[in-house]
Amino acid sequence: MTYSELIPNNLGIVFRKEFTDLRDSTIKDFERYTGLKVNSQRDVVLPNKSTIMFRHIEELNNIQNVNLGWYLLEQGDELDSDLEFFLLFGRLRRDLTPTQDFTDLGLSLRSGFVIANAGDNWIKNLWKDGNLDGGSLEEATTWDNADVLPQDFLDSLKVLEKTKPEVYKQYVLNDWAVTADQYILIKPAMFELLKNVVFFNEISKRVVSCDPATGGDECVIYALENGKKLDENILHINDTMKIAGEMIVMAQRYGINDYAIDSIGIGKGIADRLSEMGKNVNAISSAEKASDSERYSNLRAEMWWYAMEEIQNRRIPYPEDEELRKQLSSVRYKVVNSNGKIQLEPKDETKKRLNRSPDRADAFIYGLWALKDLQGDSGISHNLKFEHMFAGGRGGY
Repeated sequence: MTYSELIPNNLGIVFRKEFTDLRDSTIKDFERYTGLKVNSQRDVVLPNKSTIMFRHIEELNNIQNVNLGWYLLEQGDELDSDLEFFLLFGRLRRDLTPTQDFTDLGLSLRSGFVIANAGDNWIKNLWKDGNLDGGSLEEATTWDNADVLPQDFLDSLKVLEKTKPEVYKQYVLNDWAVTADQYILIKPAMFELLKNVVFFNEISKRVVSCDPATGGDECVIYALENGKKLDENILHINDTMKIAGEMIVMAQRYGINDYAIDSIGIGKGIADRLSEMGKNVNAISSAEKASDSERYSNLRAEMWWYAMEEIQNRRIPYPEDEELRKQLSSVRYKVVNSNGKIQLEPKDETKKRLNRSPDRADAFIYGLWALKDLQGDSGISHNLKFEHMFAGGRGGY
């Protein structure tokens, strides 16, 4: 605002990676902080004829011939590289006549700004580890702003510190040392906490879940009861009718009426066939919009996060299958915007690290997600659990 208000006929631009974040977060914050209104063209024109534009990265090519006085990348850590920063840097060539008030501030006549979170990214390379000429790095923790933040938000940070310490360190304490390896969504240690928990389920909730596969991956069929695996069938076929038949056989074996299946690709044909036969089918398209789209980038992220919370809060039995545990603890996530939205890494990245597809984990996740919405035999379902406590060599309930 200083550059726009104190330099007549200036032109500045605010960029955000995604249009929805630009519209729902950046522009709304700007209007709230300044009292100015962004018009339908996503511009603000000040009385001194300075203009502030709001754009998303896909519109970057549209300003190739624009001469800027300043630019701002909000949430620059959302970008994969410094390419956009330096493309805009090359547009800082607007002919400007500053007011005396601006000159007295001793600022550079033209500037580029980045707002970002700490992390192993291009910003760290340029400003934290590097020494970009003419640049400066200003750092702050969330607690530095505690005097202007709601108390309930500050209280939630204490919960975050316990449940997701890597997020707390990076996004609250501004810790640059947090690496991608720390962003495993379901950590192996979480499973250890399940070992001493014994469940007595008053109500049975059962489902047959399936992650069909092609190209040599496993086609996994599970029978689950209240989060416990009753049975499995690992196939290496992509015949939709045969897979549907195998799911029905498993359901009949355990008296199960409900099915959950990945409906992307060949899964759609399986889901359609089961529906034609009058089965209760939860056809899951993981790429769809999450029910809580403010918090999760898609349904896949929402399902996996739900599973993580079930495991972390010890609401499901210990998975005895070592391969299943390995696959469940192989998926990484990241926080993609300042609102804390969660996004999982692409499945291909997980496959590279595992040297195989996490099909067992996906089948398990689909089953847990479907169980969440089932009513069970008596309409309401809950678990009673007894946790073995050990102290001084003596154990008990």
